[in-house]
Amino acid sequence: MFRRNRDSAFSLKIQGLRFQAKRGNSGNLWAILEPSGEFDLLKKTIHQSIRSFNPRMHENDSFNLPGIRLGIALRESPERLASYFEAHGDFTSDSFMVTEYVWAQLHQTPKNSFYTVEKRFFIA
Repeated sequence: MFRRNRDSAFSLKIQGLRFQAKRGNSGNLWAILEPSGEFDLLKKTIHQSIRSFNPRMHENDSFNLPGIRLGIALRESPERLASYFEAHGDFTSDSFMVTEYVWAQLHQTPKNSFYTVEKRFFIA
């Protein structure tokens, strides 16, 4: 079943933005996607692959969120976050083709967080 995702690019569309609070004024910024069977299949296959070498991994809210993490907000003021999402939370995009996905490692330090690319997977 995953072969279809690896061999065929598919389209997605952003239908909004969301902030997922973690602790205090920190959290993740997400682009929420229009429902897509192809994207759901890709996520399911990735999750099964991860569980095959890390059985302690459990599904969490971040993994189940139907979207793409855009970034992390650290120690941001609640007023600024509210203002941003009031202005941009209903953002929508045209359809775009997904031709690759990236496996990235999150690194967190006391001063910042950043990702490094571990591997790129090309679909098309």
